[in-house]
Amino acid sequence: MKKILIIENEEDLGEIYQLKLLSAGYEVKIAPQPKEANKLARNFKADLLLIDHGITDEEDGGIEAMPSLKKDFPKAKLVIFSNYGDPELRKKALSSMADDYWIKAETSLEQLVKKVSIILSK
Repeated sequence: MKKILIIENEEDLGEIYQLKLLSAGYEVKIAPQPKEANKLARNFKADLLLIDHGITDEEDGGIEAMPSLKKDFPKAKLVIFSNYGDPELRKKALSSMADDYWIKAETSLEQLVKKVSIILSK
């Protein structure tokens, strides 16, 4: 079973994603901040990290957290899941370490499951 770690500081939103991905057959955990995600690394070997762009007070919180997350989850795919459709932000994420950049408002729960399936099959 593939494992997904959702790093999302909006608890309700994280739980909605978690429930949808659990029902699709994934093992899913949520961390509200990168620090909590890093703590999970010893016991939860995630295949995919779904990282909210706005997880910290920093302007590019999710992007800035990627090096640390990649260190703790070296085999995981990293996807920034953002409210911002800014092409420059997408470019910055993809040139950093992100395997993909998804926009929340343009991704239904069904599409989320499809996108997760596709990225995990690569």
